[in-house]
Amino acid sequence: MATPVNPVADIHDYGHIRWNAPRSLRHTAIGVLGGIAAVSVITLLAFRLHVNLTAAAFLHLVVVVLVARQSGFWTASIVSVIAVVYQLYFLVPPVLTWVVSDPQNWIALGTFEYCALIVSRLSGHAARQTQIARRRQEETEGLYDISRLVLLMDRSLEPAPQLTVLVRRVFHCQSVALFDAESGVMALTDEPCAGLDERTRAAYASTRDWFDGSDRTWFCVLRMGLRPVGALALHGGDISEPVARALASLVAVALERFRSFEKESRAEAARRNEQLRTAVLDALAHDVKTPLTAIRAASSGLLEVGALTPNQSELITLIDDEAGRLDEITNRLLGIAKLDEKEVQMHPCSLRLDLLIRAVVSAFEGRSPGHVIRISGLTGDMVISGDRELLRMGVSQLIDNAIKYSAAGSEIRIAAQTRGGEILLSVNNKGPVIPPADLDRIFERFYRAPGTAHHVPGTGLGLSITRKIAAAHSGRVWATSGADSGTTFFLALPTDAGVKI
Repeated sequence: MATPVNPVADIHDYGHIRWNAPRSLRHTAIGVLGGIAAVSVITLLAFRLHVNLTAAAFLHLVVVVLVARQSGFWTASIVSVIAVVYQLYFLVPPVLTWVVSDPQNWIALGTFEYCALIVSRLSGHAARQTQIARRRQEETEGLYDISRLVLLMDRSLEPAPQLTVLVRRVFHCQSVALFDAESGVMALTDEPCAGLDERTRAAYASTRDWFDGSDRTWFCVLRMGLRPVGALALHGGDISEPVARALASLVAVALERFRSFEKESRAEAARRNEQLRTAVLDALAHDVKTPLTAIRAASSGLLEVGALTPNQSELITLIDDEAGRLDEITNRLLGIAKLDEKEVQMHPCSLRLDLLIRAVVSAFEGRSPGHVIRISGLTGDMVISGDRELLRMGVSQLIDNAIKYSAAGSEIRIAAQTRGGEILLSVNNKGPVIPPADLDRIFERFYRAPGTAHHVPGTGLGLSITRKIAAAHSGRVWATSGADSGTTFFLALPTDAGVKI
């Protein structure tokens, strides 16, 4: 499990979003004056160099298109009218008069103005579409940054104040308010808008999203499913409705994620009281919610934004990975609950250990691309008697533990040998050295060696599951650890039918 960090302090590491504000009157005036200046220069040169009307009109049209691209249709329309006036006075014979002797020149002037208006319209539309696409990309990046930063928040602090600061800084809102209905906490940023907290509570009470145009504030209800759990207010930011709703979904999921971690304390209390069934239920709720929170965060961002982008593809990959982990954790915890019943109903059969191990390894290869798993010593005559599913679960725990605590890119080595009426299976990895005093304690329920509890996700149940499975099959487990040899877990199983039924 990663060490909690404060993402607010490191928020400059992520791209800030600069929203495109509506064009101001000053911007329009600059566009008009710049266009007129360019048209004037072209007209003066054409007049001095005796350039014909067609060539000058083409250069004028280029200027009109550029103005339309930068300042919009109406600005370009004004510049096009000025260009026609210049052409009429300076370039249409007789020059320096308002008289048009040849009717064809009227057609040329009209055609120029028509083409200028059409091209300006199309260019302006293309510029707006580009701006919309750029904004959607920025919105997608902002939502993706929020979803990542949520996973880095400090669990020792209240989540609501952290979330308000994150949203304000990433989306450049003037102020943000967050009401958590379950805890009753109202969190506001440093520069709150007057009455923002009361209106946020009112939005939660009304259970509907709405926009206050007087001060550009979105009020969105936080929901988990159909159940309202709070409200979010976004004041002063140029935020669209889909983004506001997506942010509300992400914030709701983040709050739910923090609540799931509170179950850790209940699991610890259950460990002290040795109430395994209650501990399993708490751990199940905790471990199921952790990947489920990531799934909901990713899917919420994807559904609200729309068309797929590279960031959204990464979210989809996250969904697939966490869904597989969720299924595996559920099976493990249900398995240990079964093992702790007073009467364990096992279904023993003759098993080839080599086929069992290869099936388990095959399932891990797709989920652990950063590690190479090498198998040696397994032969077809290594036959044991036991429950297939329980043994598969026990071996899976050893391999999963080796992967989680190994160095990135290192090998996981699985070996087997027959010795003294037993089949000895070993799983070796290169990772942190386990102190001698902890080599036996790591097989206890909920125990995690110092220095690893906050760096690798887990509940401390995996190795205790393996020990119970080994004991149920008249076997045993132990571990050795050294700086040179790495950490090796051993599972010894009898070769005969010594299974407890």
